Amino acid sequence: KEVLRLAERGLDNGSFVRDEGSESPPVAQGVTAYVLLDQLEAAERAAGEVFVDAQTRGSVVGYMYGSLFQTCIDAQRGDLNHAEAQFRSCADLCIEHGLIFGLPSLFHFGANILLERTQVDDVVQMVDAFAIPPSLSTNASAAFLYSVRGRLRSVRGEKVQAVDDLRAAGEIANAIGITNPFFTLWRSPLALALPPEQRD
Repeated sequence: KEVLRLAERGLDNGSFVRDEGSESPPVAQGVTAYVLLDQLEAAERAAGEVFVDAQTRGSVVGYMYGSLFQTCIDAQRGDLNHAEAQFRSCADLCIEHGLIFGLPSLFHFGANILLERTQVDDVVQMVDAFAIPPSLSTNASAAFLYSVRGRLRSVRGEKVQAVDDLRAAGEIANAIGITNPFFTLWRSPLALALPPEQRD
């Protein structure tokens, strides 16, 4: 209840987005809080406000954030058709405009699309080939990438590589104090990727 109260107060029915702009990091934190709390209608309203602001200001970064939020919302709902369309649109935007910093978050929030949808091999290859820039190598973006890539590799039976990626995700998450599995789901996938005698 406290987190929801703070998110509602911070976003202030769209006033914060209108005042600070769709590129503001606290906007992302507020929308993500709504999704974490499964307040998807509130999250979608906020994402809509981000889109409107981005269009008004001509902000490509803001529009990318809006697409990322909508991907996350649709995936959380289980609407993987719409989530995949948003995912692809956001990925294209990131690549076209050099917004590489947005891709690890997109991979993370779209993980269920990559794991459960058919005919997404092209996107899975993008995840496999993505190289973390040095500027992102010790923050949540790197943990996002390693977690998703490890889960994908585990599903494909590439257990050794999966274990390496998932351990890397865990090391980064622990170092920066992220324990919520919504942000970095690595513990249970790692346990499942390890041989039985190593799961302790």
